[in-house]
Amino acid sequence: MPIEVISLSRPSVFKEDSLARKAEALACGRLDIPESVSTVLEDGEHQVVFEGLETELRVEILVLNRTSALAATTQSDGVRRVVRMPQETDAMIIAEESEGGNLKVHGFILSRK
Repeated sequence: MPIEVISLSRPSVFKEDSLARKAEALACGRLDIPESVSTVLEDGEHQVVFEGLETELRVEILVLNRTSALAATTQSDGVRRVVRMPQETDAMIIAEESEGGNLKVHGFILSRK
């Protein structure tokens, strides 16, 4: 059950209602995303920067014993959010709103099952 970061080579647009199912399928290993870079994180502190978003997003991840993590996102406007993985979520979706209520997805942070 490693903690994994998936960065998309180019953003993909998804409808919000289908995105949760895709994230769950990714976390369970039932879905692969072509043209993406996957990194399994070892224990310790990691910082990931997702570029190409309207506001730069920094994610600080503290991996505990390879199976759980604290992930803190900080946007350029200073807004910070912390989640516990997998207690609070199996997948963090790195996305921004697009036209028509869709989401432009740049990547995922997963607690693989």
